[in-house]
Amino acid sequence: MSLIQISPVGRLKEASFMEDAFRPFFLFALVHSMLTILWWFFAYQGSFLDGSSIRSSVQIHAHEMVYGYTMAVIAGFLLTAVPQWIGKNNFKKQQIAVLLVLWSLSRIFILCGARCYWLAAFADIAFFGNLGLLLAVPLFRGKHWKQMGILSKVILLALGNLLFYTTSDSYWVQFSLQGGLFLEIGLVLTIAGRVFPGFIENGMSEYRPIRNPRSLSVLILVSYLIFCMNRFIWMIPWLHTLSAASAFLGILFRLWLWHSTEIWKNPLLWSLYLSMMGVAIGFLIFAIETFFPSSAYLGIHALALGGIAFATVGMMGRVILGHSRGDVHKPPAGLKLGFLCLGSAFLVRVLFPFFIPTSHFLLMQTAQILWLLAFGTFAVVYTRLLVPKSFSLLKKAMARSTY
Repeated sequence: MSLIQISPVGRLKEASFMEDAFRPFFLFALVHSMLTILWWFFAYQGSFLDGSSIRSSVQIHAHEMVYGYTMAVIAGFLLTAVPQWIGKNNFKKQQIAVLLVLWSLSRIFILCGARCYWLAAFADIAFFGNLGLLLAVPLFRGKHWKQMGILSKVILLALGNLLFYTTSDSYWVQFSLQGGLFLEIGLVLTIAGRVFPGFIENGMSEYRPIRNPRSLSVLILVSYLIFCMNRFIWMIPWLHTLSAASAFLGILFRLWLWHSTEIWKNPLLWSLYLSMMGVAIGFLIFAIETFFPSSAYLGIHALALGGIAFATVGMMGRVILGHSRGDVHKPPAGLKLGFLCLGSAFLVRVLFPFFIPTSHFLLMQTAQILWLLAFGTFAVVYTRLLVPKSFSLLKKAMARSTY
C-alpha cells in the first residue's frame, strides 16, 4: 500500500478535534513553531538569559525545531496513515491525548531552565516511547513489513533525542541535533521519490507521465548516505565535497524531469517542488563548504527551511484538505502568502549572507519575522479546517446573536 495513502477509512464526516490524530498534532505544531521562533527572536538578542545551564539557547532552538515541531508533524501524519495501511483505526482518543500531553509538557519544560530540564527529558522520552509502541503494534500484527523502514526512522529519532538529553559532550549534542535533521531529510527524500511525481501528474490539466527513474532515486539516496556517513564518521574532505555534489546534481536532474509550468498554478504543488529545491541548494552549499567555511550552518538552514519547512507545511495542506472535503487542486488562497513569506525567509537566512555577510544579525532577525508571518498565515488558514466543529458552533452562535 502507498506510503502516503491517508484518505479516511469509510465515509467522510465532520470529525471532532481529537478523532483524527493529525488535527491536534498539526495545530500544535504550527503554534509551537511560532512560539519557539518568538522565544528564539528574543533569546538571540540577549533579552533572555540562557534558557538552561545544561543546554545553550542555540541548542534548544535546534532541538525544538528538529524534535519538537517536525516530530509533531511526523506523529500526526503517521498516526493518520497507519490506520489506512492496516485497514482500520486502532487508535483511541485517549491514546492520542496522552501523546499530545507528553509532547506539550516537554516543549514547556525545556524552555523553563535547568530546574525543569529532566522533566522535559522524561516527558519527551515517554512521548517517543508511546509513539513507537502505538505504531509498532499494529504494523507487526498486520505483518506490514514494507512500512518498517518508516518505523525504523522513528526509532532512530528516538535514540537521537535520548542522546541529546543524556550526553554531556558537546560533540554528541551536535551529533544528536544534526543526526535528527538528516534523518528527517532522508524521510523527505524517500517520500518525494515515491509520491511527488504522482501529485504533479494529478495536478496537470492534461495527463503527462512524469519521468522518475529508479536508478536516479538510488543515486540520490546512496550519495546522501555516503555524505551522512562521511560527515559523522569518516570526515574525509574530498568525499564530503564529492558526495554533496553528487546529491545536488541528482536532485537537480530529478527536478528537471519533474518540472511542468502547471506546477506553479497550485501552491500545494510548488511548495513541495521548492522543498526539493531547498534540499538541492543545501547540498550545493555543503559541496562548496571547503571554499566558504563560514557557510556550514547555511547548508543546515537550507535543509531545515527548504527541505523540512516547505515539505511539512505542504503535506499538512494535502492531509487537511483530504480529510475536510477540500480540493487539493484548489487550496485556500491564503497559502500563497504563507509560502511567499517562507520563501523570503529562506532567501534572507540562507542566500543573502553570501552577499552581505556583515549584516548577519539583521538578516537573522528578518528571517525570524518572516517565519512568524508565514506560520501565522498557515495557522489562520488551516485552523478552520482542523477544528471544523468549533467554527460551526461559532458561526451558529454569531448567527443567533444577530436576531
